[in-house]
Amino acid sequence: MLRPRCDFPEGPAAQALADDLRRLGLPTGAAVLVHASRESHAPLPRRLGARLSGVGSRPCQMVSLRHEWLRRPGGPMCDTDDIDLWNAAAAQYDAHLTSGDFWRHQHVISPAVFGLLGQVAGQDILDAGCGPGWLSVELAQRGARVVGIDGSEQMLLRARERAASASQDVRFAEADLCSSLPLQDHSFDGVVANMVLMDIPAIDSALSEFRRALRLSGRLVFSITHPSFFLWFWTRDASGKKLWKPVDDYLTIRSDMNDFWGPTRHYHRPLSWYIGALASAGFVVDALLEPTPDFERSPDTDHVWRIPDFVVIRALPRSPEFHGKQA
Repeated sequence: MLRPRCDFPEGPAAQALADDLRRLGLPTGAAVLVHASRESHAPLPRRLGARLSGVGSRPCQMVSLRHEWLRRPGGPMCDTDDIDLWNAAAAQYDAHLTSGDFWRHQHVISPAVFGLLGQVAGQDILDAGCGPGWLSVELAQRGARVVGIDGSEQMLLRARERAASASQDVRFAEADLCSSLPLQDHSFDGVVANMVLMDIPAIDSALSEFRRALRLSGRLVFSITHPSFFLWFWTRDASGKKLWKPVDDYLTIRSDMNDFWGPTRHYHRPLSWYIGALASAGFVVDALLEPTPDFERSPDTDHVWRIPDFVVIRALPRSPEFHGKQA
């Protein structure tokens, strides 16, 4: 079966679409692939949807801008426009998470994250890339002393409102995860980065800062979209049943522009890249999960048990002695 797609327009139509993408703040100079996807959580912006209507054999629901990327020398590693995109997406992202429609957060990701994190009562926990703060609040409700950091001012606004509404004492601070973080050395028992690292352009600085902030007895727990399968759409049979995902070009490090809750940028790296980055930052992987839902398997959700959507990893600080022997 052919992968469903929309042919990219040529000539004046291509230029008009490129202009619209530029107005939305999407990167220019990239090859553009426009895909139809029943898995998309949000339609294209109205203007883009109108521009793409009638192009190809199917209406388009998701734009993916794919290009190989390299970290630019000098300056902060997180692009300002990445943070601006998340500021613009904050309201819709928060509404999506709290609507109950995205059951994967409640029934797949969260159980795995909290399972690997373990008991947090009385511990100092950093919620890195806290977004609208729902995880920070739940950690505080479980008895942790929580600090939440995020580069998005609009996300932090919602996080503070959520913590106040829940009567939870959480300290929030604006911080770029790709730069030096305003954290004291060895001040946390745990660092959680929930669905964050695949959305920042360079994670080596973030991992090094997490290692610096963790106590030697601490742990880092993070979740990401599964790099083996996230970028590829399901192939279906005639009845619409999800059969498999055709995987291609898995090893190429690149960025993709998604439009689930407004345009945001996703950075694809193979799983081995994450493991290597952890080792370079002074971590050793202690556990790796490809979680399935915490509810009973059914025909409607059978595909989730066959191909995982997410990876959750726990990594422990490598002892200084071991690190010295490896040098």
